[in-house]
Amino acid sequence: MATQPRNLTQPNDGYNWKFNNVQNIISPSGNAIVISANNSPSAINAALNIDVSGNLNVSSLFKLPVSSATTGAARGSIRFNPTTSSIQFFNGTSWQNATAQVTSLSISAGLTSYATITYADSNNNSVGSAQNGGYTIYTFKWNSATTPGTTISGTVTPNFTGSFTYLVVAGGGGGGGRAGAGGGAGGLLTGSTSVTSSTSYNVQVGQGGAAGTTGDGGVGGSGASSQFNTITTAGGGGGGGYLALPTAGGSGGGGNDGEGSLSPAGAAGNTPSTTPSQGNAGGAGVFGGGFAGGGGGGAGGTGGNAGGSYPGPGATSGGAGGVGSAPANITAGSAIYYAGGGGGGIAYLSAGPGGTGGNGGGGNGGSAVAGSAGTNGLGGGGGGGGFISGGGPSASPFGGNGGSGVVILRFPSYV
Repeated sequence: MATQPRNLTQPNDGYNWKFNNVQNIISPSGNAIVISANNSPSAINAALNIDVSGNLNVSSLFKLPVSSATTGAARGSIRFNPTTSSIQFFNGTSWQNATAQVTSLSISAGLTSYATITYADSNNNSVGSAQNGGYTIYTFKWNSATTPGTTISGTVTPNFTGSFTYLVVAGGGGGGGRAGAGGGAGGLLTGSTSVTSSTSYNVQVGQGGAAGTTGDGGVGGSGASSQFNTITTAGGGGGGGYLALPTAGGSGGGGNDGEGSLSPAGAAGNTPSTTPSQGNAGGAGVFGGGFAGGGGGGAGGTGGNAGGSYPGPGATSGGAGGVGSAPANITAGSAIYYAGGGGGGIAYLSAGPGGTGGNGGGGNGGSAVAGSAGTNGLGGGGGGGGFISGGGPSASPFGGNGGSGVVILRFPSYV
C-alpha cells in the first residue's frame, strides 16, 4: 500500500511536537522543511542525532556545544572550548582551532631590553609583520659587550600551545695570552620542543669569557652558559696560555705551545656531554721556534692544530678555529653561522700568521699582537694572543674576549 502524505496540525499543548518511530521526514520536491520555534520555550530538543542531507540554514543564533572534554568526539565534530575561548574541530585524533590565533610571547622585565622580534613568510623571506603561514622569531642577545662571564636572564610565556624551534648558544671562551690558543666556541643546541599556553619558561644568555693575560697562567676564561627551559649549553672553554692548560667546555679551548713539559693538546668539547653534541675539541699547539697555540673547537668541527713541528722548524702558524654551525630556518633569510672557535696565536710575526677564527664569530689569533675578540651574539671563541719579546704595548700579548651567546625562539605566527 502506498504511503499517504500527512499534514501536521497544531499539537494539543500548543508547542511540543512528538515524533515516535519516524524514519524520514521528506519535503515535497523543490520545497524546504521550515521549523520555527516562536512560542516559549523557543527550542527544539532531540535526544539522538538529527541527520540533514541538504543545507542547514539558520536565520538566528546557532549555538555550539560548550565543552573542553573529548569524550565521544567523532571526526568532524565542532565545539566551543571555554578554556581557550576558541572554536575547535576534531580531526579524528585531536581538537584543532578552527580560527587562526596570532601568537606572541610575554617577556619578563629582565629580558625586554635584549629582545628583538622579526618575521618570516612561508618561504622564509624576511617580512615586516606577522603573516598567516609564516613565522615569528624572538632573538635574545646582548646589545653590547659587558662584564665577561655574566648572564642576562628572565622568562617568556607563550599565548598558545604548540611547538618552538630553538637555538641556544652559550658564550665563547676567551683566547689565551702570550702565544696563547684560541678559545672554544660556546655550546650550541638546536631543535624543536613543545610549549604550553600561559606557562613561563626560563631564558638565559651567557656572556663570553675573559681574555687570557700576559703572565704565567694566562689561560682564557670560560664563557657563561645559555638556556631555554631545560635546554642548557655550556660556555666555551678558555684557550691555553703560557704555562697554562686550556679548559673544556661546550667546545674546548685550543692547546698551548707545550712549554714547561705541558701537553700541547686541546681541551675536550661537548662538556658536559649532550645528545646531540653541543661542540668539539680544540686543536693542539706547537712548541719551539714560533711558539703557537691551537685553534679553539667550534660547533661544527674541531679546532685546527698549530702549523709546524718540534723538533724541527717549530711553530709556523697558529691553529685555525673550528667551524661553527648554520642551523636552517632559525632566522629569516639565509642561514647564519654561530659558535666558531677562536684562532690560535703565535709568538713572533716573523714566524708566521695567527690562526683564522672559525666561521661563526671566532676571533683571529694574534701574531705578536693581541688576539681578536669573538663576535657578540654568535658565541664565537676569542683569538689567542701573540708575544712581543722584551715588552711592547702592555695589551699586545693578550688574547681576545669570547663572544656573547644568543637564544632564538621561532614559531608559527598563527595557530
